[in-house]
Amino acid sequence: MIQALYTLPSQARAVRAVTCSITTLLREWPEWPASEQTLSDIDLALTEAITNAVEHAHRGNSGLTVRVEISFDEARFTARIHDSGPGFDLSSIPEPVQGSLEERGRGLFLIRKLMDRVSYGKEADGNVLEIALKLSSSSGR
Repeated sequence: MIQALYTLPSQARAVRAVTCSITTLLREWPEWPASEQTLSDIDLALTEAITNAVEHAHRGNSGLTVRVEISFDEARFTARIHDSGPGFDLSSIPEPVQGSLEERGRGLFLIRKLMDRVSYGKEADGNVLEIALKLSSSSGR
């Protein structure tokens, strides 16, 4: 099992640096079983999750930090995104209206579609969004 921890300032410009670092780590791990499409799905889900922490949880307060923990092996990828915002009820977030031209409000919808498991809750030091994806070399996922 490989594990890594990233701590980034709550700034939009830091999100891409972290997601690129994570996808590079995954791509270069010799035992990585998944396809490029799976890497793209993980990259998009991470980008949405970390951006939500920066924009919604921390409301642009660049003095706060977001912590991203990842772990992976041949069977599963998991990420835990920690923030210190007020929190929300994951089940109360509706899916976007089909055909809507709104450019925002699709992040959690995309994360749910791309990952096998999505959970959110409070911990002692804030909130954590956990996303996970089962990997399989035979399915290309």
